Amino acid sequence: MRQLVYSDRGKSGSALQLWQQVYKYMRNANAGSITTRESHFNKLSTFCDFVGDQFRLQKLDKLNNKHILAYIDESFKSGVSASQVWNTVSAIQYLIRQMPGDTLIAETRDIKTKYIEQQKKANITFERSSIQRHYIGTGKNPSWTDSELERGTQLAIDMKRYDVALSLQFGLTLGARLHETFRQNRTSIEKALQFGVLTTKGKGGLIRDIPASSTAAQEVLRMAYNQTNGQNERPFVPSDQQTHKAMKRIQNWIYNHREKFADRPDRKLTYHGLRHTYAQREFERIERETNNPREALLRVAEQMGHHRAWITKVYLSS
Repeated sequence: MRQLVYSDRGKSGSALQLWQQVYKYMRNANAGSITTRESHFNKLSTFCDFVGDQFRLQKLDKLNNKHILAYIDESFKSGVSASQVWNTVSAIQYLIRQMPGDTLIAETRDIKTKYIEQQKKANITFERSSIQRHYIGTGKNPSWTDSELERGTQLAIDMKRYDVALSLQFGLTLGARLHETFRQNRTSIEKALQFGVLTTKGKGGLIRDIPASSTAAQEVLRMAYNQTNGQNERPFVPSDQQTHKAMKRIQNWIYNHREKFADRPDRKLTYHGLRHTYAQREFERIERETNNPREALLRVAEQMGHHRAWITKVYLSS
């Protein structure tokens, strides 16, 4: 039977003591597959480094919520993805279940609630420096650059893939998710042109209003409206095609051709990356207008349908 493989991983002091205790409990765990245990075990390495270095904690049974919350906060500030952060929290929860006795550690859902409350308090003095784009120059930044947008749109036009060109501009200008873009119909776009607000159903079925009064947004909406008629109500979905297949065509086009317009071959551009670009552009625009980074953050969060500032920070930190 395969066992966990131990390595000090260059640790010393408190971090090493914690890591040795983690191995002790994880090697005897029997919940889940060995692959699951190895995955959790590996994620706990950076957590031990952080807690050992920052708090000089030497015993796992002294672990509490403040250590986890501090780790989450530092991870987001360092540009770690939300999925990676919460996967590490899940690994911590798994470790806690392997330890004897009671623990004061909250469940993951309660940790999230505590972190959101903590962020709300911290955002009273929100600073622009907390959302610097840590990934620029590394190839990991999911947002599209101006040159990538220009080359990608032009390539789509040259290939006569006008559906791709228009959908790219729609996602960029309105910050719409892929399914939100393809959900639009003649009526919703007509109202957006009239009132300067695009109403859409977002993630989890939440309804939100996207500002659409700018010249760029109105131009894109007008082009989308012109793709509709009595026989075809939706600008991005041909009348003879199912929505999910139309969406897949756009995703496939980006995947198959992105090396032709990406700034570097290792750039893994996706449609969702347009939301990152939108968030960053909107934040910078609103910050210039208001000279208030906190207000800019909250307004962008509302426009993107997050309602939680810390999620929007992930977009701005990329």
